[in-house]
Amino acid sequence: MGQFKAEAGVSDVRDGLKFEMRAQAYVEVVGRGNSIKELHENIKCDTPGFKEAVEQAKKLLGRTEPGSAMVGIAQRLGIPTGQLERLLAGEVSWPEQLKSVKPGEGVMDLNVKAHTGWGITSMVCLGWCNTKGYQMVGVGMEAAAGLTAGGQVFAGKHKNGDSIRIILGICNFTFEYTCPLAQEVLQTEPGPPTNSVGSNLSAFATTDVCIFPGFTEHAYRLVFPYEERFAPATPHLITVMPSGVVETTAILKPDKEDALIAFTYSQTISNELAESRVSLKPETSKIPIDSSPPKLCETPFVWRREDGTHALMQTWPTSLNDKFRKTFEISEGTNPDPDKFEPQAVSEYQTAMKKLFGSGADSCPILYCHKKTENKSPAVVGSSEDVLAHLKTNPELMSQLTIKSIDSEGLGFVSDGTEGDGKKFEKHFALTPAEQTVVYQKVGWDTMGCTKPLDQFLRDAEMHGPPMVQAAGGPRAAASSA
Repeated sequence: MGQFKAEAGVSDVRDGLKFEMRAQAYVEVVGRGNSIKELHENIKCDTPGFKEAVEQAKKLLGRTEPGSAMVGIAQRLGIPTGQLERLLAGEVSWPEQLKSVKPGEGVMDLNVKAHTGWGITSMVCLGWCNTKGYQMVGVGMEAAAGLTAGGQVFAGKHKNGDSIRIILGICNFTFEYTCPLAQEVLQTEPGPPTNSVGSNLSAFATTDVCIFPGFTEHAYRLVFPYEERFAPATPHLITVMPSGVVETTAILKPDKEDALIAFTYSQTISNELAESRVSLKPETSKIPIDSSPPKLCETPFVWRREDGTHALMQTWPTSLNDKFRKTFEISEGTNPDPDKFEPQAVSEYQTAMKKLFGSGADSCPILYCHKKTENKSPAVVGSSEDVLAHLKTNPELMSQLTIKSIDSEGLGFVSDGTEGDGKKFEKHFALTPAEQTVVYQKVGWDTMGCTKPLDQFLRDAEMHGPPMVQAAGGPRAAASSA
């Protein structure tokens, strides 16, 4: 089925992704089945790139390790990851009214639109309810491990609670999966495995706060050792979060052992946030504040890709000292593991460094770094508001996390940090409203209270468990499944 629409300045998010275009043509195909596998086998489309997009969708929905899109989808839906996996695999006893009655049909639907127009850009729209009654929430790029640039992931339940919908935006294709979610199905399924971090977090998605007794961190990082290479240049650094919040500012003065560090996966910021102005707080900014600040997309850390999406390079200062070199395994120049150090992320890091330091940045080697850390400090998980409210009433926990104070206004806290040489410092962290977040103690050259969005945290870490759950009725230990 082919369709064509010609519109100007379209800005309608009622049915899912927002598209801005001058003209748009798309081909729409529909498949049915009793599992994700059957849906992918039954859907047919001749549009160039479709087979590759299907393979990407299979990978995306076939991985359930910490930090994967499936874990993020399960969390947004409030369903244990193991149950969601079995549900989508069709490994359930469907109620009689949901069983397929005609050969070749099934209880699940897959609707694919192949957009073939020009000038198309997509934007994440969080928390909206589309016209068919599904409350869709963006899962976030960080959770979508392996998703190509420009992709988006959404998940939501129908307002009646009887079905779920998952939307994947891959290149110019939109995959829309719809699956029934009758209570009879979930009630017949076993609980989540106790050793699955993703399942634990999903199972407690409706509680206020989960406090884990520690975590194992596998930190993979890219490092740019600028040191004294670009003297006398002193470029200004802003560390931009995917939410658009500026977390860190610095003037990068040339000095031995000074470097920048970044994640090893590519990140995308919404087009809307990319066009927003840089917002700095006078009390915490280490760089001058312009009376007319630039847009984020006018800084070296956000720029428009060829596909119309905006790349985000989230990078921050570090010290490439002896302790760092002893703690991390370091490879220089050649990527030792493209699965851990995403080639697109490496390329975009080089692009950002060139924008920041100039063309000479090409001659500075990027370091590929990895370390494993067993952290026995608690990790506090929940919405930004709930986590900070809980910490504010628990000074002992704040002390364990080396947090000096919680902001009286806004969402943030001040960390009471210590450098490896014993020097004390304070650092302010701002949290994003309504975001699932983790507050924990960072251990390394710097020891301090720190925070990350939950999906970003799970890319590097595996929680120790079971957690203590702070629910409305008071704290309780998480029950383990048999």
